[in-house]
Amino acid sequence: MTTIRFAFYDPFAEVMYRFPTFQQAEEIAIKMGGTRVVELEDDQVIRRWRLENGSWQAINIRPRGQR
Repeated sequence: MTTIRFAFYDPFAEVMYRFPTFQQAEEIAIKMGGTRVVELEDDQVIRRWRLENGSWQAINIRPRGQR
């Protein structure tokens, strides 16, 4: 079974926070001043999310056919 999770890395504390939903990751990222969240599928990054001009933009890392 494939597991999709979202993660936010805090470089100051050197800690990776993982969440079951994007909304949870987004909330912590914004609270901590972060602008990037990664989407993980079975511990591999499949998409990067970046906060630009107040909205989140997705950057695909792996094409959908390879999931």
